Amino acid sequence: MKGEARASLKLDTSHGNVGRDTGPIGKEPRKSKSSVKNRQAPPKRNKRKGRLSALPTLPLDVLYEIFAHLGPGDLLHLARTTKAFRSLLLTRRSLSLWKEVLDVSAANGDPVKPDDMSEIAWTALIFGKPWCTMCGGRTSNPVLWALQMRPCTACVLKHLYSDANRGLVSFGAPLTHVREFMPSEFVHYPSPSLKTKRWQYAYRKTDYNGYRLKLQDLHARFPDEAKFEEQRGLLNQDLRRALDARGEWARACHARERAKEKDRSNEMESIRAQRLEDIKSRLRLQGFEDRDLDSLSFRHEPNVRASKPLTDSSWAKIAPGVTSCAECVRDHRLQRESLQRRKDREDVVGCAYLEFLKKIQSTTISFMPSLSVILGLPRISNAIRKDTPASNHLQRIVGDALALSWSDIVQRINKQALQLRYKVPDGWVRRSCTLRATPTLSVESTLRSLDLVSHVWTCGGCTEPHILYGLDALAHTSLLSGGELNSHISPSSRAHLAIMQLLALLGLDPEETTVGDMRRIANSKLFICPKCDHNRERPMLCHSWTSAVSHAGRSPHDGPFLGPAEFTLVKLDPLQERSALQRAWGCCHCTFHLKLATTRSEQHLQTAGPWPQLVELKQHLEQSHGIQEGVEGIDYFFNRQNPRAIEEKGIPVPTKDIVEAVELLEGTATEQNVV
Repeated sequence: MKGEARASLKLDTSHGNVGRDTGPIGKEPRKSKSSVKNRQAPPKRNKRKGRLSALPTLPLDVLYEIFAHLGPGDLLHLARTTKAFRSLLLTRRSLSLWKEVLDVSAANGDPVKPDDMSEIAWTALIFGKPWCTMCGGRTSNPVLWALQMRPCTACVLKHLYSDANRGLVSFGAPLTHVREFMPSEFVHYPSPSLKTKRWQYAYRKTDYNGYRLKLQDLHARFPDEAKFEEQRGLLNQDLRRALDARGEWARACHARERAKEKDRSNEMESIRAQRLEDIKSRLRLQGFEDRDLDSLSFRHEPNVRASKPLTDSSWAKIAPGVTSCAECVRDHRLQRESLQRRKDREDVVGCAYLEFLKKIQSTTISFMPSLSVILGLPRISNAIRKDTPASNHLQRIVGDALALSWSDIVQRINKQALQLRYKVPDGWVRRSCTLRATPTLSVESTLRSLDLVSHVWTCGGCTEPHILYGLDALAHTSLLSGGELNSHISPSSRAHLAIMQLLALLGLDPEETTVGDMRRIANSKLFICPKCDHNRERPMLCHSWTSAVSHAGRSPHDGPFLGPAEFTLVKLDPLQERSALQRAWGCCHCTFHLKLATTRSEQHLQTAGPWPQLVELKQHLEQSHGIQEGVEGIDYFFNRQNPRAIEEKGIPVPTKDIVEAVELLEGTATEQNVV
């Protein structure tokens, strides 16, 4: 009867009528006639027999004897191959076989099977990687020893409770967490959408629900609260003892797993080391050096890093790729060595250039080109072009080349000075002069017509606006590569009007007053702007001459009823300039400011030394030259390649003091006129 039912089921399934109401029997639909001769039976396919197809036909005692020499993982994989092996290995008759192989596995260092798990379930937990023990899906999650499972992400959400909202249970002991007597693990618990995860403790839903049902049963059996609490305490004690045993066993499993992984890692590392040595021995015969073969990039090449023994056949396959990688490593090393030798030769040029700067006039250093420009000079470039190591002989050659390149340097400065002269507006003072290539070149004396303080420039290429006076514009652009003047240098008409007013207040001739003259005369003078909104109850802003020019260029005094900014001279104590804190001061009597650079970043003109501050330089003048009150331009100078720092907003001074100073100054002028 069962056979007939099964046959009828198969028949209905083949016609697609399973679970479908066929209705009353009616006239059969007309079918098209077909010739029997034209019908062709489908070809029969013989199932391909594998290498293990003959094993199930052997006697059981022979099979068990063979299987006894396999490991638990091998038996598990074999049971997953065919139905024949699955029906043979997953029956109670093979239970002794599983016990035997698990005993051998435990003796070899694998974790011991717990009493509450079957042999096959334990084997799937230990050796069933990478499959989930709950649903059989693929997973990379580790084994949760305390929970005796390896769940996938979906099964974590399905079979585990998180500790976030299940910490307490109804009828449980107050302030007692279920994790104290229930196995739990710190897992990457997913959100309900499986899109995000968060690390938290989790425990089995079956354990939690079972504990909750036990508490409900105890509460129903023992209505008395005291008796119920007593029975609940006994239950919790039993669970704690079981949890302690489970925890000790889980820690042992963790330790054995880590030891096994470490042994496996050491084994793989020894195989990789031997493979690397075999590859290096073959490449040494081709002329490669150990410093290339020991490089990190070569050792991490996939064919070299593979954890497989090297054989002749495998070497024949990977030889082209490994050889190409070794050649690339060698080429990169040679390129780095060549680049380092180039840097060493450039360092030689930097040291020679520093010595060369000590031989010229100190105030000329501000207009000398940078090291990158010196390296581009023809004689210097030819001297260091050959790929040779740095030596004393090369330093002498570079020194001679610098001496011969002096005319090229002068020509470069003269070209920039000529470009600067072309930018001078027609209404400004203009004079013609040409540099001469002399051993003691003095730019200030030779290009005096361009160093007038009335020539005021701005640089639009700087991040902060700077006002440049005279040859400051030439020094500001001297560090740029090439011989062209910076295209961002432009004249400032507003600042020019302001400096002309200041020169008139001081009684100085605009056609003769240089920047150095202005600093010696006007650095001790202060000015105020009468057009600014002054309040006698608030301090007024006093300006130095540089701060006054900056104020005129920044404040909008040229409205419909106001003309350009105007200034009044006041007699107060001079203010200390911010430029005194800049490391840009040099000595006119020696090369104290030109010290040997300690790093490559200091081997350019602005920081070679490094340059001292004004206080340090005055101490040097007093200790080394006996000069107590040095004069700028005579005893010390400012490196004009650095924009000179000023107090742009002025210094607040009480209004009463300024009024008294102005009245005193006007009274003194009146007395002089009377005399």
